[in-house]
Amino acid sequence: LCLSCKACKTECPTGTDVAKLKAEWLHARNRRQGVPRRSRLIARAAALAAWGSRFAPLSNWVMQSKVARVLLEHAYGLDRRMPPPRYARTTLRQWLARRAKQRETDTSASKSPSADLSPTQGKRQVVYFVDTWGNHYTPQVGRATVAVLEALGCEVIIPATVCCGRPLVSKGLLDEARLLAEANVNILTAYAERDIPIVGSEPSCISLLTDELPQLVRTPAARRIAGLAQTVETFVSRALTDAPDALHFKPNRTRLIYHGHCHQKALVGTEDALRVLRACTGGKVCEIDSGCCGMAGAFGHEVEHYEVARAVGEQRLFPAIRARGDAEVAVSGFSCRQHIEHHTGVHPRHVIEYVAAALA
Repeated sequence: LCLSCKACKTECPTGTDVAKLKAEWLHARNRRQGVPRRSRLIARAAALAAWGSRFAPLSNWVMQSKVARVLLEHAYGLDRRMPPPRYARTTLRQWLARRAKQRETDTSASKSPSADLSPTQGKRQVVYFVDTWGNHYTPQVGRATVAVLEALGCEVIIPATVCCGRPLVSKGLLDEARLLAEANVNILTAYAERDIPIVGSEPSCISLLTDELPQLVRTPAARRIAGLAQTVETFVSRALTDAPDALHFKPNRTRLIYHGHCHQKALVGTEDALRVLRACTGGKVCEIDSGCCGMAGAFGHEVEHYEVARAVGEQRLFPAIRARGDAEVAVSGFSCRQHIEHHTGVHPRHVIEYVAAALA
């Protein structure tokens, strides 16, 4: 029943990382007994998402159907009551590629920053780590991230990174996760050597870069990448601390309540996200006093854990959202968004979406 939320790592006086112990135990069990069918399916999340986006909206119609969900429950133990996330027809990377091409055509500008390591005159470079979820399911989060970073005057670099490996780690497939980690280290080292910040909009992916990456790949380069990786909320918060007028916001009457991702709470805290939300709402934001939402990646999809996941959310999070009044809900994690939407009917948006929408 471990959610791998990482709270034990920072809240337990001994600092015992049960999530890491769980991953190692699953790894040993997989070697002895073989990898369960469901774990294999979850481990292929990035490849399956790529196919899902390619055939959307047909793939969404199939996956949301009762027949498909019953089959997934019987064949893989994925609860039929929890709908799979919907694929985006146009992925974030496709949008970025078209945008770069259009800019070249319209302005005869320099070539796409994703292929160029040379700094643009007067602009600070920042690497955006595109995660699987933001690429294939919620590209609007990535578009908002790019908009905010560019509003800060940054040149946004989009390297051809691969999945961070979080689904593999969660299921104890550490050998496969190491291969992805090594690929990302090889790609990101050139930027890390120049101390270019590496930001991401999915806390679970950034937590893998900062926490697990240096243990999967035990090299100085991996440790350097871990030291530069940060959530986009942290990057924007630091920028506003250095220059309070770096972003200009429209008068905003939106009142928000915020739920932070469990990895974010455990490893870096939520103050950066709250500081950014205060800036774009004029201070009209408060944080929900809750722990993990209960979804915890695939945990809330698994038939034996569906009710447990719901109970975790019902402890504090879901009642607070139902009692929100006219406030909107801001989140940082993809799983949090999905779980809240499923059990409360409320449609949260990512922190960076609210920031981008408030830009003057």
